[in-house]
Amino acid sequence: MADDAARRLIEFEDMSSEQGFLQPIMVLRELEGEKRCLPIGISILAALRIVAQKSGRAELQKPSAIDLLLMVLKGFDIELVDLEITAIKNALYSAQMTLVGMEKQLVLPIKPSDCVLLSMLTGKPFYCYDEVFRELYDLTNDEGDLPVIKESDQNIGMQILPLLASMSGRVPPESHEGEDCAAEMAAEEAKEEEEENDEDEEQAPAEPAALLLGDENVDPEVLKELLSNLDKRYFGRYKM
Repeated sequence: MADDAARRLIEFEDMSSEQGFLQPIMVLRELEGEKRCLPIGISILAALRIVAQKSGRAELQKPSAIDLLLMVLKGFDIELVDLEITAIKNALYSAQMTLVGMEKQLVLPIKPSDCVLLSMLTGKPFYCYDEVFRELYDLTNDEGDLPVIKESDQNIGMQILPLLASMSGRVPPESHEGEDCAAEMAAEEAKEEEEENDEDEEQAPAEPAALLLGDENVDPEVLKELLSNLDKRYFGRYKM
């Protein structure tokens, strides 16, 4: 685990879609000190799960790869000990979780949205390296707006079997029911995310824009032009 002096305790604050961006913005906030915020572009599916969990409607969501991961950890007496957002690499946020069990410690890459969900489900705090805040705030524009950077595309479902193999020191069998289950769940989640994004592109843009913005008079052509002119690294800017 990292030195706590080099990182900051953070929490989920809000799910935003300001300024007409079709993909949700997950807003995290530093709990102490300057209370800086961290706006992160995430998928619609991840946003729905976080909002459902936060609002107490998680039972309306079908089990996810994270639910399967937590069952595996519990079944094998593996403890989740740390969650942290570690860096901005290749214009993407990266994060990781630290696990301890079977007399071993393992660090696995995950998405920041996974950090939030795992924190909500387990009660574990999560952190962000101070360097990440500094790098982000260096990109603040003249109006004081922060860039909204996307998260990495790590698939937590595909890591469940390699996780067990690494912790136990064994090589996973070529055919295994658990492996099939994890792979199928991960593939299904990836397909759902792709379908969600395809639906937003294929249907009349005014409808999702109105849902996200709360404004029925959004001009879809203006929205398309705005999105096409953005720096490809960012969804846009987040007003603090």
